[in-house]
Amino acid sequence: MMTDGITEKPVCTIAGLNLFGIKPRQTLKQSGVRLMFFDAPDKKYQALLDKVLDAPLVGRFQVGKSGTILIDAGLIEKCLEMMEPFVTQEPNHIDKNFRREKKWIYPFEAIRELLINALAHRDWTRFVDVEIAGYKDRLEIISPGALPNSMTVEKMVAGQRSARNLIIVEVLRDYGYVDARGMGVRTKVIPALKAGGLEPIFQTTDDYVKTTIEKIKGQNDLINLPLTGEAAKQKEKKEGEDSMSGQEESRNDLINDLLRGHDDLINAIRANPDSDYQALAHKIRVSEATVKRHIQKLKRAGILLRKGSRKTGHWEVVG
Repeated sequence: MMTDGITEKPVCTIAGLNLFGIKPRQTLKQSGVRLMFFDAPDKKYQALLDKVLDAPLVGRFQVGKSGTILIDAGLIEKCLEMMEPFVTQEPNHIDKNFRREKKWIYPFEAIRELLINALAHRDWTRFVDVEIAGYKDRLEIISPGALPNSMTVEKMVAGQRSARNLIIVEVLRDYGYVDARGMGVRTKVIPALKAGGLEPIFQTTDDYVKTTIEKIKGQNDLINLPLTGEAAKQKEKKEGEDSMSGQEESRNDLINDLLRGHDDLINAIRANPDSDYQALAHKIRVSEATVKRHIQKLKRAGILLRKGSRKTGHWEVVG
């Protein structure tokens, strides 16, 4: 992550600065994410949120006598955490378990994958940040620079791999953010959107790659549908409808991805079912907000149950 500069003194590379720099935007102004949300169909001066995030792409840890402590969750996690109030909806009522379960108005897995792709494959010679803009009816994610090499939208959707920033992709793979096989759009983005009754809109120019996703359509929403109890019966009923069959397959794919993608969290819970969010975050080396978000997904999928009260209860992994 270091190289010899013109004065023969070691200097940080662009990849090293973005991956591990404490405040990379102080040196490389385009290394952040511009996050904006509007209660309107287009941009206006009165924004619900307008913030530029500055952090290393991956988390920073401090090793001490008490163990390894997460001191910075990283740009990806911070961005997802700050977006959550604007891409979820709190219900007006509590469920039969006396809880308020958030509903996603945009598929989280698709948002996460598109954000990671926008950061990993952007053109660092363009002096603008990755931009995420949420409007009344859609979410837009803009990655500076054209598609690399001879890549096209069709090739990208088909799963062809053509990484622009190989070192960044390799480190993100080591941290578990990507698989580095070119399968993210085909196996995560498309199925997640289809499960919500949506299709992605990709727009490419010489200056940027923009992905637009609409809000989940309530009547076709399988993202927020649990797989237990009465909801499971609704699922079986929906499976008989031809118009929903593709969405059901997509949802099953998402459940399998949840099991594969959260092995570390599930194993930590199995090892110590009484663990709280803080203990689980420390165990798998992520932020508490990330643990809470992952647990909510596992609960909605019927993979994880909470037995008893918040203080004295425990977790139970189903199956």
